[in-house]
Amino acid sequence: RKSLQAALKKYQSQHQRLDIRIRNRGGAELERLEAELKQARNAKKGQDVEFGYHSQIEKSDSTPKWVQLNFKQPLTAEKIRLIPAFDNYNNIGAGFGFPRRFKLEISETSDFKSATVIADHTQKDYPNPGVSPLQFDLNGQRVQYLRMTATKLAPRSNDFIFALGEIQLLAKGEQNLAKQSQVTSLDSIEAHPRWARKNLIDGKSYQSAEFYTNLVELTQKRDELFASLASAEENQSLSQLSQKMQQIQTSLKRLPAPQQVFAAATDFPAKGNFRPTGGEPRPVFLLSRGSEKAPVREVAANAPNLIDGLRGEFHLKDPNDEGSRRLALANWIISPRNPLTWRSIVNRVWLYHFGKAIVDTPNDFGKMGAKPTHPELLDYLASRFRDEGQSLKQLHRWIVLSTAYQQSSLSNDKGSQLDGDNRLLWRMNRRKLEAEAIRDSVLQISGKLDLEMYGPGDRLFALEKPQHSPHYLYQKYDPATADRHRRSIYRFIVRSVPDPFMESLDCADPSQITPKRIETLTALQALSLLNDQFMISMSRFFAASLEIHSADLTTQINRAFQTALGRRPEPDELKLLKTIGEQHGLKNVCRLILNSNEFIFID
Repeated sequence: RKSLQAALKKYQSQHQRLDIRIRNRGGAELERLEAELKQARNAKKGQDVEFGYHSQIEKSDSTPKWVQLNFKQPLTAEKIRLIPAFDNYNNIGAGFGFPRRFKLEISETSDFKSATVIADHTQKDYPNPGVSPLQFDLNGQRVQYLRMTATKLAPRSNDFIFALGEIQLLAKGEQNLAKQSQVTSLDSIEAHPRWARKNLIDGKSYQSAEFYTNLVELTQKRDELFASLASAEENQSLSQLSQKMQQIQTSLKRLPAPQQVFAAATDFPAKGNFRPTGGEPRPVFLLSRGSEKAPVREVAANAPNLIDGLRGEFHLKDPNDEGSRRLALANWIISPRNPLTWRSIVNRVWLYHFGKAIVDTPNDFGKMGAKPTHPELLDYLASRFRDEGQSLKQLHRWIVLSTAYQQSSLSNDKGSQLDGDNRLLWRMNRRKLEAEAIRDSVLQISGKLDLEMYGPGDRLFALEKPQHSPHYLYQKYDPATADRHRRSIYRFIVRSVPDPFMESLDCADPSQITPKRIETLTALQALSLLNDQFMISMSRFFAASLEIHSADLTTQINRAFQTALGRRPEPDELKLLKTIGEQHGLKNVCRLILNSNEFIFID
């Protein structure tokens, strides 16, 4: 889009410069004609109540429409004149309902099998003529039937139409033969007296007949004078530039509507003091005591000299080239001599697999951070990851194939006494699912998960008083009647008012940076999983999906276990849940299963 807009701007500028150069040769005569033409276009009279012809309304602009003049016998004509309609509906005004694409045909037979095409504008959009009439030469051709077909209708508000003020078939001396015809059409709204087929040939329009004749003559004189002022090469250049601009505008219209994106940019329309830098970085200063009003000196683009064997100076050829600055920083970050990068990557991947990292402060490897529990292991994995292709897939494989990862999470008294926090990894950590994973799993099991990607976030709350101090009411959101349930990553997050259900499950605080998730065990979590409206609604949907496959309660419980927990219930579990199901219904059995430790934890 940006490249097309830049090319369009360039061609428009070239066309404007050439147009001005030619106009300057026209002098007072061209100025007079254009002033008269402007005055003629702006002239107004009281509009007749008969507006013209109006088709039936359509929901798509691709529905073809036609209107036709039928004469009793062939007539000799010199030209066809189309006069656009005028209606202030939806503030459209001049050119109301004029089709974007159309064609004109004449024929001596009513079936139009041997028709002559007078004008064909069906391949690309025709500019709306406003109040200006359109004229097409016939040069004495014989006409018994005249048809105008609209192949792309005009937009109105939320629909599409074809409307026209007048069709005139002119003989020599400007005699209008159309009044002798009968008008037929594919359809018509026939809203008398405003819109009717007969209004198309009644001689009444937004302006008088003399107005249109005068407008056509003035336009023709102006165009002839302008053409005479330009050389053949200049006329060719104007034509080529107009064609290029039309092609680009057509390409721009074909592009999907741009979505609103919040992003840092160096190229944007200036607004007040906010002006684009054009890619040139703004100067940054060392500030005395942190005051922006007391700059000491400008700071160059460099990295800190904190790592032995890795200098922070970038030595840029052009310090103002943002691309070079970014590249220099990227090379410094991924330098083989920079151990922080490789240790940080390995530490985070370890955190995702074990629930606890080797360095328990993933965002802080400095003096304020925690010391590694296994420093040799951290450096071994970091150097191997750096030197053996830097493949994250391979790093995951090394970790999940390790003995430490494949341990059971079962505890024992000796291990608990020596290392209660399991920092030395004498067993596998028992992991609780994150809040987002719990919600997504419940949606998947209940059959309500919508996997649609991209687009704006989904609001899981009712919004009241958005004009001032908006109220985000999560309790008024009904998951049972929601249009869709997408993955939790597509939630619309309000940083000042977190979702209570997700917050109770240790969802990260959206107003703060969260290097690692906390895990807590509270009664509030069990109550939320049992009683939150989301869980109740999804339990009903889960139960309904089970009832579709079988009416037998035992079969339903077996299927519920297999779907949610990946196994069949033990005999005592089946007996207990069957009793609950008989007393309280299958939906409450589903609530219990979704609230079980086995569903929430990864053992």
